[in-house]
Amino acid sequence: MDGKRFEAEFHVVHQSDDGRLAVLGVLAVEGRDNADWAAFVDAAAAPSVGSTAPAGVVDLGALIPGSLDHFAYSGSLTTPPCSENVQWLVLEAPIELGQAQLDALTAVHDGNDRPIQASNGRTVSVVDQ
Repeated sequence: MDGKRFEAEFHVVHQSDDGRLAVLGVLAVEGRDNADWAAFVDAAAAPSVGSTAPAGVVDLGALIPGSLDHFAYSGSLTTPPCSENVQWLVLEAPIELGQAQLDALTAVHDGNDRPIQASNGRTVSVVDQ
């Protein structure tokens, strides 16, 4: 954001019944351990072995910061098939994760990031909630 990189970013992907895609981006900075994110960090940090079981009920409200101010733009998925026409909402306020949580993610996902991208003519809107 404004040329600043964050320690981590989580993507919550939603597909509507008619096939449209939206992604909620949640940025993370180093801070205190975050108990609400512990199960996700543990699962993401674990090596993939076979199939995964559904996580069950997720309280999204507990996982996002208090402010819903966000940046909105039309973009693409970050993984193949890199489909276009994805509505992105990136929350402006980051969450905190403890250094051990960040280290656990980095241990299995090091280098799993993109360089800062040009806007490529996209309009980015700031939405204050």
